Amino acid sequence: MESLKKAISLYRISLNDLIKHFDSNKDGKIDFNEFGKLVICIDKYTKEQELKEMYDILDNDKSGY
Repeated sequence: MESLKKAISLYRISLNDLIKHFDSNKDGKIDFNEFGKLVICIDKYTKEQELKEMYDILDNDKSGY
């Protein structure tokens, strides 16, 4: 999670820009697979369990988006 925060801050990327770039099906939401691609671009050493934990934190309503 820290590497994601650092990258957003370092590159001054807005959350909306990230969503637009990684939202491959263009539904305006980031699903787990899209989120995984985003995080791997920032930190290729992120393990799948870490991805799941980060995604669960960000997916407050547990909708899968």
